[in-house]
Amino acid sequence: MKIPVDGRHLPIQTRTESVLIVDDNPDHATLASTSLERSGWPTIDSVATLAEAFDTIKQRHYDLLLIDYCLPDGFGLDLIDWVRQNSAVVIMSGMGSEEIAAEAIKSGANDYLVKNTIFPEVLPDVASQAVDQFRAKTQPKTSSRLGKQVLKVTASPSKPKKTQKQQSTQSRLIQTVSRIREPLTKLLADSPAASPETQAKHLKTALANCDKIVKLIKQTPKNSLP
Repeated sequence: MKIPVDGRHLPIQTRTESVLIVDDNPDHATLASTSLERSGWPTIDSVATLAEAFDTIKQRHYDLLLIDYCLPDGFGLDLIDWVRQNSAVVIMSGMGSEEIAAEAIKSGANDYLVKNTIFPEVLPDVASQAVDQFRAKTQPKTSSRLGKQVLKVTASPSKPKKTQKQQSTQSRLIQTVSRIREPLTKLLADSPAASPETQAKHLKTALANCDKIVKLIKQTPKNSLP
């Protein structure tokens, strides 16, 4: 596969993995998508919110998720626990903060990337390394002994996988929490310029979703909670 670059055609190495970009800034999303396309990544989708991301990953699997740290309805880290068992994750941010980077890695991200001037140039390598790192951790490791492949067994027991019901419950809880954050964020951003009616509307929306969380927890068996 070749792409035109400044009137020339340069060969590139084609990847086979699918990517989901979660970023509410359309310019940044386009920049990331174009950078990966030029490096041979075949399937790249994009959404702007956590809620859209949840709906999308329910429909199909992605090998890599590029998630913006701060989104309109929450934080990108809220999505990591839901996807890190099945996909590589890279957290992106416009702020070059060591605290954010450490928080992202601690939460289970494979890497952290600052959206600066060289972002499009380094993204393909960071994305490839994240996928390779994820596969190295999740695929069974084998060693050769007397010409046979022997599976390495670790002493520590693996964590039981969440059932579909537990995953569905966790998804609904996280999405509802996101719907609380959005009106509260608007309330803080609008104050004190917003009218009392507008402030009351945002607060009423947040409180209504709080009630939904309480009802959801009461209706859910304890062993189904995340």
